[in-house]
Amino acid sequence: MGSETIGAIGLGCLLILMILRVPVALTMLVVGVGGFAYIISWDAAIAQLKTVPVEVLSNYSFSAVPMFILMGVLAAHSGMAGKLFDSTRVICGGWKGGLAIAAVGSCGIFSAISGSSLATASTMTRVALPEMERYGYHRGLATGALAAGGTLGIMIPPSIALLIYAILTEQSVGDMFMAGLIPGLLGLVMYSLTITVVMRLRPSLAVAGEPTAWKEKLVSLTGLVPFFGVFLVMILGIYFGAFTPTEGASVGAFATLIYALVKGMRGAQLW
Repeated sequence: MGSETIGAIGLGCLLILMILRVPVALTMLVVGVGGFAYIISWDAAIAQLKTVPVEVLSNYSFSAVPMFILMGVLAAHSGMAGKLFDSTRVICGGWKGGLAIAAVGSCGIFSAISGSSLATASTMTRVALPEMERYGYHRGLATGALAAGGTLGIMIPPSIALLIYAILTEQSVGDMFMAGLIPGLLGLVMYSLTITVVMRLRPSLAVAGEPTAWKEKLVSLTGLVPFFGVFLVMILGIYFGAFTPTEGASVGAFATLIYALVKGMRGAQLW
């Protein structure tokens, strides 16, 4: 049996097991070990099963993943996410569909410290969706903007997906992060332009908010300082070799923790 046929059978088994609601990790384990055993031998498959998981889990670089997750959790529960949306709302809220654009912008900025599309989408939905509903935004527009903005978390560094890919393929994490930055920012701009075009074609989907003075917009930028501060220190430090990705993640998590403590996060909120 050719390798292409074996691969097709393995893919089919993978899909069938997923449809049967077998956990994804167990599905991949069964198909991977079974395929390796068929191609090589059961002895070789068992030997790999004993050594490979230990080697992967003992990789020091993977400890950066929980640090990035911790950053996102602290930012979500310390009020950083709320202040972020307040700032972008002041800047964009006076435009037609401005709250939807503000939501996308907030997702892009929040991605810079969360590293996760799911965390970005869920956090900003809790913050931005009630505000858009209060102003009478069409629910499809509101949820669509948040869902699209959430996808930026997988591109804008520090993306957990890019980190894991770089580790598994033995690529430079700093270079991988920088490679994802421009596409992520381009996605943010294109989502915002799409909302603008939709507002031109279907103005009934949203209303323009209250216009704000330039002074208010400048003052609102202070809400973005913590995000850009943590992002620049972490990403530039990793890219220029000041510290490793794991150390950079720890620095970012520590800086976010300090901000949370300064803002009064205590006790049960931390646990």
